[in-house]
Amino acid sequence: MAFMKRAIRESLVKQIDDFYEVEKMLAYGVPEWFENGRRYEMAAHWPILEPDGSSRAHLAFRSSRLSSQEPSISVIFAGYPCYRIDLKRIEVCEANPLTVQHIGGFEALVCGSHCHPWDGNRTQVLHQRNGVWELPVRKNVSQSTRRLPQALAVLADYVRINLDGDQRNFDLPERGGLFS
Repeated sequence: MAFMKRAIRESLVKQIDDFYEVEKMLAYGVPEWFENGRRYEMAAHWPILEPDGSSRAHLAFRSSRLSSQEPSISVIFAGYPCYRIDLKRIEVCEANPLTVQHIGGFEALVCGSHCHPWDGNRTQVLHQRNGVWELPVRKNVSQSTRRLPQALAVLADYVRINLDGDQRNFDLPERGGLFS
């Protein structure tokens, strides 16, 4: 990403903070999966509607054709990630940055399914330089969160998105479809 002036970064972080304060909903219907240009990877995008009907953010779904057991969902606000949930096997472990390991609620090593929450990454984003905007801080989610609809429900609760019945069932395409 290109260089971002500190004032612009601070303004964008404040907008994301405000975004988290309000109830939201997803655009009606469900998105279609598509090949995203990366070999062996599928994607879907779903606009997030704010109370006034505007959309500055969307959900970005990603799944490998090789390992459809490990999809992820990101919240992208004005082109920048502000939350992500990754479904991982319990054997997959990743370390949190040393700078947050002393903060309550963030373990040094996170194994299995986890999220990259805004409250853990906000300060990290504010202090990143040279155009970097990453969410390095991870937090475990329940290991019973193993499927995409469950991950979507966890994300929706955190981000304050009201899901209707059909939206709750959004899932990966059948193996015979896009994953063939």
